[in-house]
This record gives sequence, C-alpha cells and structure tokens, in this order.
Amino acid sequence: MERVKRIEKIKRILSIKSLDGILISRIENVRYLSGFTGDTAILLIGNDLRFLLTDGRYTLQAKEGVIGFKIIEIKKAVEGLADLLKSYHLKRIGFESDVITYDLYQDLTKRINFVEWIPIKEEIQSLRAIKEDKEILLIKEAAKMADDALKSIFHLIKPGAVEKDLSLALEFEIKKRADDIAFDIIVASGANSAMPHAVPSKKKIDKGDFIIIDFGAKYKGYHSDETVTFGIGFLEDNKKKIWQIVKDAQAFAFEVIKPNIEAKKVDETARNYIDSKGYGKYFSHGTGHGVGLAIHEYPYITSLESGVLKENMVFTVEPGIYIPNLGGVRIEDTIVVTNDGFKVLTNYPKELKII
Repeated sequence: MERVKRIEKIKRILSIKSLDGILISRIENVRYLSGFTGDTAILLIGNDLRFLLTDGRYTLQAKEGVIGFKIIEIKKAVEGLADLLKSYHLKRIGFESDVITYDLYQDLTKRINFVEWIPIKEEIQSLRAIKEDKEILLIKEAAKMADDALKSIFHLIKPGAVEKDLSLALEFEIKKRADDIAFDIIVASGANSAMPHAVPSKKKIDKGDFIIIDFGAKYKGYHSDETVTFGIGFLEDNKKKIWQIVKDAQAFAFEVIKPNIEAKKVDETARNYIDSKGYGKYFSHGTGHGVGLAIHEYPYITSLESGVLKENMVFTVEPGIYIPNLGGVRIEDTIVVTNDGFKVLTNYPKELKII
C-alpha cells in the first residue's frame, strides 16, 4: 500500500509537468519507490509504465525483492534506456537534475536526441520528506541501536583513550546491533573538536578536553544521527559556558518547531541565540538536515531554506560552537514534526557529563 501511494506522488508530477515519464536515478529514491536494495539501478516511471533497469550483478536480487516493476537487465544504461524509450514512443522525460552529471546529461541528449529532457529537482527532492509511520519507527529503532552501542563503550571514554580506538569500538558495537553504521563516526577531542567533521586520529584524550562523538546506525535502509559532547576529567568555566550556550540554543530551536513554520526559522533561532552570546562566528554550519534513507536529505535546516515544515518530517537539530585551538561543542538530536510540535527520536541523554 505504501509503494502505491509513493507512485501516486510520481504520477502527480507527471501530470503537473506534462511528462511521458520520469527517470529516477538517485539510489535512495529507487529504493523508496521500488523496494530495490542494491547499489545500481534506474527507474523509468510513466502513467502505466514501471521499469527497473539494472545490470547482471543485481538482476536476481531485483526479481526477488521488487514488486510492481518490470526488471530489465542492461549492460549500458544509456543504450538500454534508449531502446525502452523508443519502444514506448516516450518523448518528454523528466530527470533528477541534481543527480545526473553533466557528462551523463550530454550523453543522454546526444544518444537519445528524440526525447525532450526536462530537469526536475524540487519536486523529487521533497519526495521522501514526509515520512510514513513505518519509516519513523525504523529511524527510531536505528537510533536506539546506536544509543545502546554508545552506552556499551562509555566505560572506555577516559583520559588516555585514543580517538581512533573509541571510534572503532563504537563502530563494532553498532554493527553488532544494526545493519551498518550510518556514516563514518566522528570522535574528536581537544583542538580536534574544533573541526566539525574531524576524522578520528591517534590523539590521546587529555583531561580538560571536550570530546565530540557524532554517530548513527543504519537499519533496514534508514539512518539515525546524533552527537554528544562530553568533558574529560574537568572543564574550565569558559568551556562549561560554551557547552551550556549550545544546549540552550538547541532548546530554543526546539521551541519553534511545528507544522507550517519556515524551516529557516529553526536555524535562525539557534543561530541568533549563539550570536547574542558572542559566539556567532564560531557556528559554521546549518542547524540541521533531513534524515531517512539518506543521512543527509530534504528538508535542510539552514538560513537559505525557503520551505516550510510539515507533520512527519524528520530532521536533526544540531547547533555547535567551534573555537580553533580551544575545542568545540555540538549537541544533536533527530526529531519528527508532530501535529502540534515535535518528538525526539534519539534518546542518548544530552547533559554535561564530566568523565
């Protein structure tokens, strides 16, 4: 039933854009619409047409797992697509303009020159934004697996521990519980924590350090994402102050979340608060991003986002302050928008722990 409703979303786009078909190439969208769990496939969807094109590595997997699509094995995507479009006399085809590379676009327009190619971005980008109840449950389950994994290695976080060792231990525990890690885990301490996307190093954690741990699990295709920041041994008062500012910024951002407000309002609320405390220039990224079949997806919680929040959208709220040579703090939870506010899907306690 869910997939039927999802296909109906595509049909509405076909009607609005007067298209004969839509080419779906982002693999998360392929999975969302067809159930295909492999790594390489494209979909061609028309009003009465459903085709999944893949190569020989995934043909059997597609036939066993995909319902409602005719599976076509191809050796070269463009040639296989050209044959299909000719056979069904399709002339006006939409494509994901933020996915297809310029080289591929050139190839398509050259080899399939009997088709008018119509770029589509916003309509497809928001396709997965409003989650079904089952999707929300899977994200919540992934979050619990990740939270339990962090709890299981918490005793390893102490002065003298090595960032990379902690990262590997957490990865192992997540993989024991879930299908995979959601992304490369970040464990960053001391000066390294001032880099939002630091790579775990062989640095030993020292007393007085912040330690940022950004982690998540992947379960049945769906991701979780959260970040905690701890203190090691002790924290100087200025560091405690920074941690509290970030925590308060997240709390203020939470307060404005509800359906029909602009997504950028969440970002502005967190950002303005941090700026009012004198640390605005040290908050260098957006306040959040959607989470689902991809770890980063629509909606984007930034000052540039023009969209509005809708019930059952799932995204992160993750303000941060990063001061070179001193360290950084990020506090991140994943939430779902409800009919009158929001619920937090990640459950690891976001309190100032001095380890």
